[in-house]
Amino acid sequence: MDWIDALTLRLTAGDVRNRLAGAKWPEFLEAHFPGLVEIELDDDLLHRLDEIAPLFPGSTILSAVVRIERGDVDSDLRPTSVLQKKLESLIPSAFDILSIASDYDRKRGIT
Repeated sequence: MDWIDALTLRLTAGDVRNRLAGAKWPEFLEAHFPGLVEIELDDDLLHRLDEIAPLFPGSTILSAVVRIERGDVDSDLRPTSVLQKKLESLIPSAFDILSIASDYDRKRGIT
């Protein structure tokens, strides 16, 4: 196994927007791309999901990272309709994995 196969590339929404605008990948990634890429999605990118997959080799496993913020869950920590729509938009997409991130604190809730 090549060492790069053991790496997970994590891209911010800004990184992906730069690639969508035509920015090139660094040379070392052009030669051998990691097999797993995590992409932090924001509202803008959630509306551009079809444009994201073509940026990567076909064998790349794509992980969508959705950040839960205040208002995305109710007091019982159930998803609101806003979060539900975000998550449902990913079902027909090219993403293979869904990761959910938050700044949750048991005492203060989501900050």
